[in-house]
Amino acid sequence: MKTTTGQIVNLISNDVSKFEELSLFMHHMWSAPLEALIVFGLIWNKIGIATLFGYAVLLLLVPLQLFFSKKFGTYRKNTIRWTDERVKITNEILVGCQIVKMYMSELTLKFSCL
Repeated sequence: MKTTTGQIVNLISNDVSKFEELSLFMHHMWSAPLEALIVFGLIWNKIGIATLFGYAVLLLLVPLQLFFSKKFGTYRKNTIRWTDERVKITNEILVGCQIVKMYMSELTLKFSCL
């Protein structure tokens, strides 16, 4: 499969920022569970058994979050596909304009369009 200009431009503009976000947020993979345990202990110390109900609600919302993540991922894939197509068409138009200018045939093309 040949890579189009639209895919390359999209890769550079979108996916590079995803790698940047990865470097910023990858430490949350180990720190978030640790923070959750510490906060659980502190809240348990203050209010006792009610802490379990709060954490139960959080755990029950995880499947809902997974559902919406998959939905938004699907929408994002569609957006990327259309963005690739739009950039490809724009690039083809610009290359066509450059070819017309290169052969200095703007006037000929103008009269043939009229």
